[in-house]
Amino acid sequence: MNKRSSVPPVLLIDIEDKLAELISEEEAIELTQAFAKGINKEIPIIDPRDPFLSPNEVLKENIDCFSDDEKFEFIAQVQKLSYVKRNPEFEEEITDFLSYQDQMNGSRKSRNNISSLLATYPPKIRQQWIKAGVFFNNGDYRNALDNVRLTVELLVKNLTKSESSLENQKKNLGNFLEAKSIDTQIRNYVFKILNIYEKIQNDQAKHDVPESLSFEEVSFIMNQSYVIIKFLIDCDNKAF
Repeated sequence: MNKRSSVPPVLLIDIEDKLAELISEEEAIELTQAFAKGINKEIPIIDPRDPFLSPNEVLKENIDCFSDDEKFEFIAQVQKLSYVKRNPEFEEEITDFLSYQDQMNGSRKSRNNISSLLATYPPKIRQQWIKAGVFFNNGDYRNALDNVRLTVELLVKNLTKSESSLENQKKNLGNFLEAKSIDTQIRNYVFKILNIYEKIQNDQAKHDVPESLSFEEVSFIMNQSYVIIKFLIDCDNKAF
């Protein structure tokens, strides 16, 4: 399965189109070529004498050879250009585009944080979490959701000292949280989150390939998993 790009394609195309309206074919080549040289990469279009080329075609072809991180870096440099700064709407659109990289980096940091916190638990729990992140990064959402669900289930089993499935852990988990002096309303809130979480997982991942879920939706589930796991670990570390 191909790795899913972290670059928002529609937004990138729109930025390329708007940039193409501001520069010539030769300027488009110079702009992309200068960046490519800085990262030791070759671009496909380097001859400005081709009469059939448009600035838009040059940008699309040359930018396409960059990696996701390089595309973000290139667009960040474009944002600093004087003719871009004179166009506030265009500059704001580029800012929106660049925010996607921050979101992706934040998700990676969160997953790494959980991985570190799980280091004190049985290795198989942490292994499932790491595998979930790898599958997610590779666009394999079916296995990503499977493994993150298993991570939560294994952690709950470890905390409750019960081998019951996640769906049948409400009483045991309630006792665990109560022993940690977690307020009743908070406990009920946790159970509501878990109930919704389980339903989504069962409907979309446990019994089928989640083709109906978008990247944003799968990312949301992964983030919810982070919240659940982090809360449970915090509770486990809480003194009686």
